[in-house]
Amino acid sequence: MLMRFSKLPERARNRLLLKFAEQEEVSSQIAEIIINHFDKLPDEIKQLLFILCEQEEPVSSLAWGITYRFRYLPEDVRQILFKLCEKKETAEYVSWAVVCNFSRLPEETGVKLLLKAIENGAAGDTAAAILFRFGENPESISTRLLLEINEDSPDRSYTAVALAANFSKLPAGLTNELILKLTGKSVAAPEAAAIIVSHFNELPENITSLIDELADAEIVKIVIADAIVKHLNKLPDSFRTLLFKLSEDSVTGVIIAAAIVKNYDNLLDDIKNLLLKLADTGYSAG
Repeated sequence: MLMRFSKLPERARNRLLLKFAEQEEVSSQIAEIIINHFDKLPDEIKQLLFILCEQEEPVSSLAWGITYRFRYLPEDVRQILFKLCEKKETAEYVSWAVVCNFSRLPEETGVKLLLKAIENGAAGDTAAAILFRFGENPESISTRLLLEINEDSPDRSYTAVALAANFSKLPAGLTNELILKLTGKSVAAPEAAAIIVSHFNELPENITSLIDELADAEIVKIVIADAIVKHLNKLPDSFRTLLFKLSEDSVTGVIIAAAIVKNYDNLLDDIKNLLLKLADTGYSAG
């Protein structure tokens, strides 16, 4: 329907839009059609956007379409973006759409939308979107927004995952500040610790020194143990000591055994021998 829309008689296409707007399974396509052909449609059809924004299915299409065609749409349609930012579940879509289409929006509007999304629970998705798209939008704005996010919500671990995936393209100063912020957030601390181990030789001492402290936390030490085995040949000898210490714990012992099996060919004999010790003590990797 999206491909053939412009070929349909006006009366027929308007009736179809009214009919299909009631069916949520095709509501995303209806939203796209209305946004893309907005100036050619009667008011009755245009008003469907305000009905569609109350549904779950077309939210992604609405967020993307309105941000992409922002300059061509009237103010009341633009305000749908702010409405969608009022709930975390829909604000997440707006965050990604705004970051991806930031250059198509007035800068002030883009920043306001992202701040509203952050305020209403979409901090993790907003930060992840900025990190994955870092360098495409003004660096000063991206940096300011990333550093203003302070909440400790379940999706903050997503921020750490995005940071790890985009580590090499970020300014060192920003990376360091984000790691420090994330290590202080309980849900993101495991991933942040893994970043420290993975990039140990690229980070300053005030960050690398956090490993011993982080290794005391039950969930975090599991991640640290796995990361140490993966990167052991690039790490200082102190990590060998930490690894043997962590292997004495029944939970991390299993994780270390599994990691040794996975990385066996790349490890030195003393670590390979640790696998035998773990097997003897019952910490089987399966």
